Amino acid sequence: MASTKPPLLFLTNLYNGAAEEDIYLTEKLREWFDISIVHPLDSESIEHSFKIALIRNIWPSHEYEDQKTGLIRRLIQKGLMPMSEAERGYLEHDHYLEKDYLLELFEKGYPVIPTVDVIADVDRLGECTEYFIKPKNMCDGEGSEKLSRELLEKKTLHDYLIQPFINFEYEVCFYFVDGEFVYAFSTPSRLEGKTYQEYKPTEADLKFAQKFVDWNQLSFSLQRVDAVRVAETQELLLTELEDFGPYLYLLELPEAVQERAVSAIAASLLKRI
Repeated sequence: MASTKPPLLFLTNLYNGAAEEDIYLTEKLREWFDISIVHPLDSESIEHSFKIALIRNIWPSHEYEDQKTGLIRRLIQKGLMPMSEAERGYLEHDHYLEKDYLLELFEKGYPVIPTVDVIADVDRLGECTEYFIKPKNMCDGEGSEKLSRELLEKKTLHDYLIQPFINFEYEVCFYFVDGEFVYAFSTPSRLEGKTYQEYKPTEADLKFAQKFVDWNQLSFSLQRVDAVRVAETQELLLTELEDFGPYLYLLELPEAVQERAVSAIAASLLKRI
């Protein structure tokens, strides 16, 4: 008998060494959908068969940056994924680097880590003795470096962000689906892969995260607001806004969080279909 479940195009890279979360997620989502798991470089010929795509753990996407631009354009134009402020540059520029939006947010006065992309502008970052540079098209800290002002001024940088080095107490990630808060977690250092625990945000925390959700204008789907709690001031500052296949950390969090996240994602997809 033919299945009556709606088809779902699930884009991921099962060969990047971190497939466990997406395997778990597809197993759960099969309750609602017929799922086709496809690498993003192989999806173009079958995209016409789907009304919605779920973009998941497709990194290392910097290895196919030119194709990624075409992928995002196609998915937006076909209505398979929403267009956000963070991703708009992929439609407007042939060469778009995905962290450029941080420059715009800093320029507009949002609570982000101060960010510039040319050494001549570092005085705009305020008083600091150490800086942190990171490539605009990398993830998970790859290519990042902590530098003194002296070493920074000796660097020849192209397509890098420059930020003051921030001493923080912990990192916190807020997850929203269709603009509604679903869960959050905190960790001493996300890139060092230490402990992860569910985070109960205060009203002020949610107000902070909501500013970026409102700015991003994502009509549907999932996004993650990443921030650090600054040690000296206790304020939250944005590090990144992830809305293109953000990692969910489901397997690192309690079962109740897993169930809440999966249910929210499934409900969002069903509404679109």
